[in-house]
Amino acid sequence: MPKGLKRAVSALLITFLVYCLLGFLLIPGIGLRVANQQLAQYATVPARLERIEFNPFSLELTLWGLRLGEEKNPQLAFRRLYANLQLDSLWKRQLHLADVELEGPHTELLFDEKGQLNLASLFRIPPSESPEPEQPSDPFPLRIDRIQLAEGSLHFQDLRPSEPVDFSFDPLGFELHNLSTLPDDGAKMTLLATGPNGGRLDWEGDLTLVPITSRGHLSVKDIQLKAWWPYVRDNAPLVLENGVVSLSSDYRLDLSKDTQLLLDKAALKLADFSINSPQGKPLAKLASLDVAATTLDLAKQEVVLGEVRSQGLEAWAAREKDGQLDWQKLFADFTPPPRKAPAPKPAENTDPAAAPTDAAKTTREPATDGAAKAAAIASGEASKDRPAEKNASVAETERATDDKESAKVAEGGAADKVAKQETSEAPKTGKATGQETAKTAEIDKAASDSPQQLADTAKTPPPESTKAAAETPAKPWHIVLRDAQLRGYKAHLVDRQPATEVPLEVGPLDLDLQNVDSLGKTPFDLKLKTGLGNRGQVQASGQVVLDPVSARLKVSTRDIDLRVAQAYISPFIRLELRSGFLGSELAVDLKSVEPLAFSVDGSAEVSQLHTLDTIKDRDFVKWTKLTLNGLAYRHEDSLSIQSVSFEEPYARFIINEDRSTNVSELIIPQPASSSGKAAAESKNAPASKPLGIHIGGVRINNGSANFADLTLMPPFGTAIQQLSGEVGTLDTRNSQPAKVDIKGKVDKYAPVTIAGELDPFDPLKKLDITTSFKRVELTTLTPYSGKFAGYRIRKGRLNLDLHYQIERSQLKAENKVLLEGLQLGEKVDSPDAVDLPVKLAVALLKDTKGNIDIQLPVAGDLNNPEFSVMPIVWQTLRNLVLRAVQAPFKFIAGLAAGGNEDLGTVPFAAGSDELTPEAQANLDKLADALKERPALRLEVEGVASAAADGPSIGAKRLELEYQNTYYRMLQRRGDKVPSDAKQLEVPENMQAPLLEGIYRTRLKQQPPAEWKELDSDERTAKMREAVIASWAKSQVLLRQIGQARATRIKDYLVEKGQLPDDRIYLIDVSFAEGEDKGNVDTQLHLDSE
Repeated sequence: MPKGLKRAVSALLITFLVYCLLGFLLIPGIGLRVANQQLAQYATVPARLERIEFNPFSLELTLWGLRLGEEKNPQLAFRRLYANLQLDSLWKRQLHLADVELEGPHTELLFDEKGQLNLASLFRIPPSESPEPEQPSDPFPLRIDRIQLAEGSLHFQDLRPSEPVDFSFDPLGFELHNLSTLPDDGAKMTLLATGPNGGRLDWEGDLTLVPITSRGHLSVKDIQLKAWWPYVRDNAPLVLENGVVSLSSDYRLDLSKDTQLLLDKAALKLADFSINSPQGKPLAKLASLDVAATTLDLAKQEVVLGEVRSQGLEAWAAREKDGQLDWQKLFADFTPPPRKAPAPKPAENTDPAAAPTDAAKTTREPATDGAAKAAAIASGEASKDRPAEKNASVAETERATDDKESAKVAEGGAADKVAKQETSEAPKTGKATGQETAKTAEIDKAASDSPQQLADTAKTPPPESTKAAAETPAKPWHIVLRDAQLRGYKAHLVDRQPATEVPLEVGPLDLDLQNVDSLGKTPFDLKLKTGLGNRGQVQASGQVVLDPVSARLKVSTRDIDLRVAQAYISPFIRLELRSGFLGSELAVDLKSVEPLAFSVDGSAEVSQLHTLDTIKDRDFVKWTKLTLNGLAYRHEDSLSIQSVSFEEPYARFIINEDRSTNVSELIIPQPASSSGKAAAESKNAPASKPLGIHIGGVRINNGSANFADLTLMPPFGTAIQQLSGEVGTLDTRNSQPAKVDIKGKVDKYAPVTIAGELDPFDPLKKLDITTSFKRVELTTLTPYSGKFAGYRIRKGRLNLDLHYQIERSQLKAENKVLLEGLQLGEKVDSPDAVDLPVKLAVALLKDTKGNIDIQLPVAGDLNNPEFSVMPIVWQTLRNLVLRAVQAPFKFIAGLAAGGNEDLGTVPFAAGSDELTPEAQANLDKLADALKERPALRLEVEGVASAAADGPSIGAKRLELEYQNTYYRMLQRRGDKVPSDAKQLEVPENMQAPLLEGIYRTRLKQQPPAEWKELDSDERTAKMREAVIASWAKSQVLLRQIGQARATRIKDYLVEKGQLPDDRIYLIDVSFAEGEDKGNVDTQLHLDSE
């Protein structure tokens, strides 16, 4: 072999051996050493890479055993990372990797109590000079044929909630094919993760990096809500018992221009959902909720819920004694629960770099070191346990990064805690990033400012761009519900406000909704069917429009138990509802809510009504059925009823021994404060159009009644049976009187007829009634004859014909009395008996047939006070009430030393909240008067006037600003200052320079250029005037002085007037208009308890 050829072969062989030596041995060794050095220098936790392998021929690189963190609980680790570089990268001008494989990756994702993420503090980022602005360029050309993540695990722990959130995804798998940064070059990807308690995450789709787009299918199955509920529990007093949720959707994401996200065929399933109160009381249970065929378009801000199906909701609610719902009180009294430490976990080696492959495939338990170590690692404290050589390198880095590093950390990323701890001027927290450090500095600065400075800062108008953005209303989301079916819902309601609590069961309730649109412009269909109480049924169907609110519904009720109203009527009447059921068939047409306009048409009935007088334990009113046919109600306009029918009605009327009636004694007197308040509200209410009432006719069938007069001795009683008849048309808007035709019997045999016509709504205008009693046994009237005549009646009959006519308040009555066969019995001692020879009178009056015929005409003006004195009494009472409500303070002034002055205003000097002696004297009188009327409540309305108070409060505010500005200036110079800026006296020679800065800060502008020509005194005066004028218009300062005046009045009345503070209320401040008159009057108001 020629020598030249030998040398060439030798050179090639040597080159080959050197290439192998470099590729297989030197490069991996050097790379491993450099990698571990870099990890030691920049990692804040123990970090190590076990081994690097490189094949120089196939260009395959493998990293083995990376671990960041403690050996038994690494924060970030993997067992193997493999990458295969392709030679065509040289001529295709792109980095081409055939395969990238990551085996056994493990991540600890931990948030401590302060919200610090452990991963953010794994590395110290060295300071760097501000980079030059990068010009837009194409992304680095990269192509990876396959990326695979296998046997991964993720442990998540969040210590911010009161009960730490702790769960794991294990195993975790991911695969991606044909990833490329070339335009429109897509990749296929799949993700599979198993969560806590069997939950599962599946993700499959396409991904394009340039531009960033993705489409595919995402599903989350059988997620236990308990794992995430601590986030809810800290913000709501709700304890989750059970709950499993599943989600799935096709999606399409496009970030090429704007963010475009489209969800299609989205579905949600919620099952076995149950929440309780913190005391263990059940609040709601839901068997299932299925939402399907749902789409979401982020660009259009539109959500379409295709199908909603729900079964078995059961809810509990109660109104408490104070009128609030228990749910309201639950949230109002809610305080976040105390933080719980995370449960300790058994020690376990979770290092994937050390774990064998088979062990990695098994289900891994959550991280083992607990919250304390996780927080320490997250804050960088774990670096204290590192070897000495690592701490030495850290110290060198810290000495190289001085205060300049702290100032630039906000641009560099995560903060270096160790460096900050050894820097004397840096904050000691060290856990926050540079950006958070800057925010902390801003907070510290704000905390050093006075409250008034903060208020002034809040009043500073925002920039025009910000103001314009704020004034532009955000586009509302458009939500459409296509079809919802709710089945088997139940509500257990209790009202504890009445003296006797009222339970009410609602359900089972079925509700159907179709085509509900959040824009509310189109009608949607509603169908409701529910039970109410033991037997009641309610059904409603129709269409509803949300904007503006309107509805057309058909409502049907059946067997609604009226006894549920017992607890509500008991405070007002001593009556027991033994039974009663309501039924109706109604068409409701709601036209608008503001103003309220609606109509109701249909029919209604109340059956089996039976009421009991609870004092005497006797029947009061009852009937078999009351029917209202042809019902038509127009809100605030008219009520029309075609016919009213009573079947077997009954009523009892009794005059008691003290001349009261059973009706009056059933009524429970209400507190004077309640009736007085209602009367005052009625007086002050604006006059409204009277309701037009039309009743086509009233029919009574087989009615009865009992009458008794217990003032007589012996007591008198009678009964009316077989009462039937009709009352004609009743109409408030038609002067035509109603015809009356009623027949019955007294004590079964004596017929009674009532016939004629009357205007029941204005009987003084028109009435013509004839009443006839025939063959009434006079023995039933013995109590009356004994009391007034002094004799019992042995026998006789009464025929009574009464004819009453009223025409325009003029009464004309004809009373015809015919006594047949009257015979008096024994004498009765009665103080009310007339002192006349009654038997002789009877004998003189009898005719040849033994009858007595008496004519008793009566006539008079019903409007004449001498004919009826009651109107005078009522008018006097009305005038008294009217005078009291129109001038309440003058009225109660008479209770205090007999004065009649108006105590309803308290004057204050302009810009002052101090009470004058005159005001104090009036308040003393007011306190004495209120003590005489304990049911009254005083409301104090603070008043401020920009015209009167503005200049004064502006000048005071300027003096305070002098003190605050001078105080800060002394602090910056290091001078000794008092504890409060208000204790400073600002030298006069300092006020003008300070005013320059105050002017620019307050008015956000430089002084006008023409002011430069003025001398210093004039310039100072101009600026002072402008600054005071700006503060004089401040609504905040005006509101403060108004509130101070109201508080001053209340303090005086409580401390000096000895009034209970709960009788005095402070209402919102009002601002007085008009010219400056020197005083500002604060208004007082009276109300009832």
